[in-house]
Amino acid sequence: MLVNDSRVDLPTVHARGKLGDETFDVYILDDPAMPMVLLWSLGDTGKRIIRISYPSRTTSNRIEEKLSTTGRAEVYGIYFDFAKATITPESEPVLKEIADSWRRTLRGN
Repeated sequence: MLVNDSRVDLPTVHARGKLGDETFDVYILDDPAMPMVLLWSLGDTGKRIIRISYPSRTTSNRIEEKLSTTGRAEVYGIYFDFAKATITPESEPVLKEIADSWRRTLRGN
C-alpha cells in the first residue's frame, strides 16, 4: 500500500466466506478512527485501493529530501495512457514536485 507516496504495511482485518454460490473476500483497515475497505472481491468482481493520500501540513519537498540524504528517490504518481507514452493529467502534482526540486537545485537553494 502507498500512503502519501511511501510504501507501508497496514494492519488489516481479513474476512472470507460465501455469499450464495460466490466466494467473498474483504480486507478492512484495522483502524477504529478510520476503518476503510482496502480490497474486496465477490466471485470474479472486485476492487482494491492501492494509494491513500493525506494532506500534509509541511511544504517540504520529499523528493528533494530523499535525493539529498540518500542520492535516490522513489517516485509514484506518474501515469500513462494505456499502451502509450502519453502522460496523463493526474501526473501533474508529482511532475511539478520534480520540476520544483530541479529548479531549486539549479539555483543552489
